[in-house]
Amino acid sequence: MSSARVLSITELFREICWYLHDSPRHSGSLVSLARSSRSFLEPALDVLWYKLLHTEPLLKLLPALEVSKEETDNELVSYYDVSYPPEEQDWTRFDYYARRIRILDFYHEGEIDCAIYSRLARYTTSPNLIPSLRSLTWYHDYQNTSLASLTSEFSPFLSPSLQKLDIRNYHDAEDILWFDPDPTSSEDKETLLIFFHLLHRRCPSLQYLRLCDGDLRDVSFSFLSKFQNLKEVQLTGHSTKVDDLSITFGALSVLPHLEKIHDIEISTGPGVVSCTPGFPSLSHISTLSGNPTNILSIIQCISSPSFQSLSLQELAKGSNRDFLSFTSLLVSKFSTTLQRVIIHTTHGYPVEEVGLPIFETLSRGLPNLRTFGLTVTVDSFNQLGWPTMTDDQVERMTLAWPNMEDLTIQHSISLQSLKTIARAWTNLTSLTFSTLYIPTPELQLPLPKPRNTLRKLFVSTFQQSDPAAPTNDIAKVIHSMFPKLEVGFLARSCEVMRGVVALRKGRPLRL
Repeated sequence: MSSARVLSITELFREICWYLHDSPRHSGSLVSLARSSRSFLEPALDVLWYKLLHTEPLLKLLPALEVSKEETDNELVSYYDVSYPPEEQDWTRFDYYARRIRILDFYHEGEIDCAIYSRLARYTTSPNLIPSLRSLTWYHDYQNTSLASLTSEFSPFLSPSLQKLDIRNYHDAEDILWFDPDPTSSEDKETLLIFFHLLHRRCPSLQYLRLCDGDLRDVSFSFLSKFQNLKEVQLTGHSTKVDDLSITFGALSVLPHLEKIHDIEISTGPGVVSCTPGFPSLSHISTLSGNPTNILSIIQCISSPSFQSLSLQELAKGSNRDFLSFTSLLVSKFSTTLQRVIIHTTHGYPVEEVGLPIFETLSRGLPNLRTFGLTVTVDSFNQLGWPTMTDDQVERMTLAWPNMEDLTIQHSISLQSLKTIARAWTNLTSLTFSTLYIPTPELQLPLPKPRNTLRKLFVSTFQQSDPAAPTNDIAKVIHSMFPKLEVGFLARSCEVMRGVVALRKGRPLRL
């Protein structure tokens, strides 16, 4: 087939354009191709303008805009002025390029005065500046700007075609980690109320929503129930009061296609979050805070037959009984679907009364688990630590979770148990546990066959039965069992891992 014939096939030529666009070896080639022929111009421009990482290429299309540079807070800022009302021919040129944009990822660090977007929108009859935009990510990391003010910056880019909206006011989000933010003014509250009330009309096709801002604490998320196409949601800086969270979860529970809730903060104080049973399509939820009672209440409301993933970070002090109850509920409701369970506590729950029973419950009823992490804070002065698993217990664990890929436990194990894990879990890529106990004579046995999957191994302590024995033989065993291991920073503080690195590089081990 001739090259002319190949280039005349639209789908094939588009693939060629994307190859040139994504290949570092062909930087500038797509621009040259667009300029070489009228027949190549349109598809090449579609690829060149598909994704923008800044808004200035758009602003430069309008001759009515004049730019000046001024230093503000030691930053050089571009200020745009509208020298005259843009004429129809100005907008024709602007729209010729803007209609091709599907993704706008804008990281704002103060290099441009963003007030120009709302001012510019006043001069056009179009409801949005980029009519076919599908994904808008707006990172604000400059000065302390309220969410109400921020909405005026990105609102001109909202469109009915938008499927992803990601708004992060990083400066404000970092502030709320260190001190209580200033109260939101009544004017800003009204601005936010109107904005979120109308958001579903402006973006009816939204499937992904991420909001990160301290002012969200004053926002009622009842409006979320109107986004019937929403599949993923992530909120940071929202109110963690029980009544407010109940409204939020009530709105989310009725969404028919919602699949994932990311990093939501749950109340750790008095009161219980309530919501009606729902979440018919939920497959994942992760939390950044909470207590067992509220986690139990939320799990009770999940009706999805395809719930696969639960991640609980910084679980605070709460009821031991509810902690045990929600882990039992996970097994009884989602035994055939759960593939990922991660639980981390900041409160020192007793190992004997809570930690071990939870581990035993989850190890008996989740046969499809692929990722498991259980890290319960231990008060070393008043509580017993995690015990060493026997070789039989490890064997039963590998049979209970035959598809394990990533395991984090606080138990200690023996070298024989590590060999059992390596042999049974052929897809294991990451393994974390406390202490590896090694009978020194076992290190003189023939080296085990290599396992090629494990890439991350985190062991707090390597302990031999003979304390005076060198660590070289341990390094040889680890290197032999896991030749693909990524040692990384562990070599700085672990003598065994330094030995593994030396073996990788063919260096002699120090005696």
